[in-house]
Amino acid sequence: MNAAPTFEVEQQLQAELDAGERIAWQGQPKARLWSAKGLLPLLVALVWLGIVSTSFLTRGGPNHHSPPLFFFIPFGLIGLVVAGQPLLQYFNSGRTHYLITNRRVLIITLGSSKKVLSYYPDRLQSLERRERADGYGDIVIERSAASGYRSSQALQEIGFMNIPDVKNIEGMIRNLATKSSPRQV
Repeated sequence: MNAAPTFEVEQQLQAELDAGERIAWQGQPKARLWSAKGLLPLLVALVWLGIVSTSFLTRGGPNHHSPPLFFFIPFGLIGLVVAGQPLLQYFNSGRTHYLITNRRVLIITLGSSKKVLSYYPDRLQSLERRERADGYGDIVIERSAASGYRSSQALQEIGFMNIPDVKNIEGMIRNLATKSSPRQV
């Protein structure tokens, strides 16, 4: 598990709570550089970069009918972006905080701006838990269309990702989901 939040981070998290709301559980995703889900895109990106670099290095061959240098830049950038995704996710995991309160579930991402996702009991009815042998896993709360260049082909999973004792945390969320109290503003 990541280190305990600093005083400043703790204050930012507390500021998101409503009056009378208490934190029942708080955690962060375990930072992992490689995952099975990210391995295929990484391998494709590395092959892509290999083809682009080989094409670039051999462009001055015997026939001299090769494209100019600027032709290779976009293809190289695409390969670097895809290959860099695991690294980006690794560094972003330290900015993500998961909270279960007595009223809702919160996913808070801190950084230059703050992103807060709130899920009240009525939105916690369909959960999916994925658990690995070490007890870490994911709790998917919802799926939404991913934004960005691949949005037409992928759904983004939103939830508590790569957390310890995932089965126990799922139980806490399911207990919260059974509450039928209306949202309190």
